[in-house]
Amino acid sequence: MAIYLTRTEPSQNMARFWTVAVQRNLFGHYVALRQWGRIGTHGQVCEEWFDEERQAVHAAAGFLKAKLKRGYNPVGTVTLTEHRSKCGIWRHDQICT
Repeated sequence: MAIYLTRTEPSQNMARFWTVAVQRNLFGHYVALRQWGRIGTHGQVCEEWFDEERQAVHAAAGFLKAKLKRGYNPVGTVTLTEHRSKCGIWRHDQICT
């Protein structure tokens, strides 16, 4: 599941989306996966790897809290399949450190 947020301010020509998800990768690590950008684009992707699920969930919760504080509004939760159809595929070639 991914949590999907948006922030729109027409007076500033702002229409942004932001998502976060926690999932397990093929190497056995837990990943806090974020994607953000202008609504209608694929945006950018950042993933951070953790050894334990609780660490990834804690990081994702921190990211989410910061975005809510900046004025993003929750649209709801989506499955990763629904998210891919809405925003494009997660691009794993863009990994942040």
